[in-house]
Amino acid sequence: MARPRPGALLAASLLLLFVAAAAAAPGGGLVGVDGTQFVVGGSGKTVYFSGFNAYWLMLVASDPARRGQVVAAFRQAAGHGLNLARTWAFSDGGDAPLQAAPGVYDEAMFRGLDFVIAEARRHGIYLLLCLTNNFHDFGGKRQYVAWAREAGHHLATADDFFNSTVVKGYYKDHVKTVLTRVNTVTSVAYRDDPTILGWELMNEPRCDADPTGAMVQAWVEEMAPYVKSIDGAHLVTAGLEGFYGDGAHESKDLNPWGIYYGTNFVETHRAAGVDFATIHLYPDVWLWGSGAAAQLAFFRNWTRSHARDAELYLGKPLLVTEYGKFLWDGVANRTQRDRFLGLVLDSIYASAAAGGPLVGGAFWQLLDPGMDTLRDGYEIILPEDQRAATIIGNHSRQLAELNGQDVEAVRRRRRRTRASGKRCAMRRLPTCTGTSSSAAGRPRLTHEEIKFYGDYGGRGGRTQEQRRRRVSSVWRCEREPHEGQAGGRASGSPAGELHRTHARELDLRTWASSAAVDANKLLLTAETWPRRVCSVACRSRALRRRGPASPGAPPPQAEAGARRHAREPELRRRRRESELHRRRAQDPGSPPTAARAGSVGRDAPLATRRTSARRGWGVPPAARPSSAAAAVGERGRRKRFQALFKVQTEWLPAS
Repeated sequence: MARPRPGALLAASLLLLFVAAAAAAPGGGLVGVDGTQFVVGGSGKTVYFSGFNAYWLMLVASDPARRGQVVAAFRQAAGHGLNLARTWAFSDGGDAPLQAAPGVYDEAMFRGLDFVIAEARRHGIYLLLCLTNNFHDFGGKRQYVAWAREAGHHLATADDFFNSTVVKGYYKDHVKTVLTRVNTVTSVAYRDDPTILGWELMNEPRCDADPTGAMVQAWVEEMAPYVKSIDGAHLVTAGLEGFYGDGAHESKDLNPWGIYYGTNFVETHRAAGVDFATIHLYPDVWLWGSGAAAQLAFFRNWTRSHARDAELYLGKPLLVTEYGKFLWDGVANRTQRDRFLGLVLDSIYASAAAGGPLVGGAFWQLLDPGMDTLRDGYEIILPEDQRAATIIGNHSRQLAELNGQDVEAVRRRRRRTRASGKRCAMRRLPTCTGTSSSAAGRPRLTHEEIKFYGDYGGRGGRTQEQRRRRVSSVWRCEREPHEGQAGGRASGSPAGELHRTHARELDLRTWASSAAVDANKLLLTAETWPRRVCSVACRSRALRRRGPASPGAPPPQAEAGARRHAREPELRRRRRESELHRRRAQDPGSPPTAARAGSVGRDAPLATRRTSARRGWGVPPAARPSSAAAAVGERGRRKRFQALFKVQTEWLPAS
C-alpha cells in the first residue's frame, strides 16, 4: 500500500504523477509487448495497469438516457487513477442483443459501444474488449451452438463450439465485424484505435468435453492468428482463468481441488498470436467451505506460480483480469474484502516494482450509485465505499509512478535483483523420475525434498536473524528427466526453473527412507550451525554439467554435504586430541609422554573412562559405548537440531 508522503513533496509528487499518466494515456499510441512488460507506442516506455471490470458499459450506453452513468463511472475511475477497463464487445441473442442472429447486428447496441470507446479515450482509460462468453450470460458459446442447431447441424453439447466448423465460422464473422467497425463518435476504426488495449477471445474458456485442454488449445491456435490477420496492431489474449491442464510445465496440483477445467495455462498462452497471459482470482468461491488460511495459501501459490511460469516459459506479461471477494452475510464482510484487495494489489505492485511479469489487474466489478439491479455481491461503488476506494487509489498512484520507465532499464534491474543474493534462488533440480515408498508404509512421494542450511556468503556482515532467515528457506528438488531423455522436456525449454514450495516441515527421515540415504549423515548439530553446508554456487549450471541423477539418489549437493559431515566426528576427535596433547605438554606435572600421547586405556579410573566415552574421543575401540548408546546420543542430537531449526516459512517472492 502507498505510504503517506511529506507535505513538502506533495506538489512534486503530483507533477510526476501527471507526467507519468500523460505518457501512459491512450493518446500516446498503441500498447505493445516487450518481453514481460507492456510498452506504449513503440517508445520502449513501460505502462502498468490498475483496472476494473464493467461488463455492462455497452448495454447501458445503448440507451442514450442512461449514458450519464457510463460517464460517471469513467470519471470516478479516472479520479482514482484507474487506467484499464475490461468490458464486453458481444451480446449474442437474448433480449438486448448486439448480434441478434449470425451476421445480424443491432445498430443501437453498436452505437453504445462506440460511445464507451470514445468516453474511455476522453478519460485516459484503455479498454480490453472481450469477444464472446464461455457461459450462457449474454449468449456465449451456447447461443452459437443453438444457432448452428437451428440451421440443421447436429451438435451434442455447448463444447462443440470449439470444434464445429460452422460455429467457428459464425465466430470469425463476428470478430471481423467488430474489428472493422468504424466508430460513429470518433470516426476511427476499432482496429486503429489506440484506446483499445487488446482483444480477449473468450471470457473464461472451459471445456468439460476435453479436460486435457487440447480442444481449447486448438481453438486458440486457430482464432488468435485469425484476429491478428485482421488487426495486427492490437494485442490478443485467450481470456483464461489460469487453470492448469495436462500439458508440459503445468502445475496441475495447484488447481482448486485438483480438478481439470479443460485448459492449459502454459501451452495455450504459448500459441502463436497470443501476446500476454491472464488469470482470474476467486479463492473464496473456488475453495468454498475452506478456511481463511487455506484461501490465503491458495492465493499466494496461485499468483506466484503463474508469475513464475509467465517469466520462465512464456516470456510475456501477466494480468489478473478478474479478482474479487463475494460479500455474503455471515461469511464475508467489507473488512475482509478490503483486506483481500490489499493483498492482491500489494502482490501486483511488488512484481511490477521488481520488473516481474505480473504488471496489472482489474477488480470485479465497478458500479455507479443507483445501479442496484446490477449488484452481484462483488460490486465496488467508489463514492460509497471509502476504504476500498482509498486502497485502490493508493495502488493506482503507486503503479503510475512506475510508468514511463525504459524497458531495458527494467530488465537490467530485474536481472540484478535476481542475482543479488538477497533471497536464495531456488531452482528445480534436473533429477530423475520415480520414487519409492518408505519402509514404514508411508505413502509414495512425488517429490524428494531437503532443506539446505547455511550462511551463504559467510558470516561477515550478517546478523543472526538474517542467518536464521537463510536457514528457513525450503528447497524443492523435483525429479524430472533431462532434455533428450524419454519423457523429457521439449527442446529449448529452460533447464533450471525458479520454484518455491508451500511452507511445510521437512521430515529428513522420510526423505532418506524414500531415497535410500542415511539421514544421520544429513543432520546438523548445534556445534556446526551456522557453518555453510551447501554452497549457493550449486545451482542449475553446475547441476546440468553433472547430468541426470540415478533413480533414488539425493541431489548432488546433498551428497557433498553428507560426505563433509561424515568426516566431522573424525576431525573433531583429532582437534581435541591435539589440544589435549598441547596442554599436557605445557604442564610440568603431567604424566609421561607415552601416556600423554596415548588413548585412555582400561587401567584409567572409571570416572575418566566414562567422561571420555561421553565426549567421544580418546577411547579405544574396546572401551567405546555400544551401538545402542550411540543411537541414543544420535537421537538427542537430532532432537536438539529439530528444536533449533523447526521453522515454518512463507513463500518468498520470486525475485
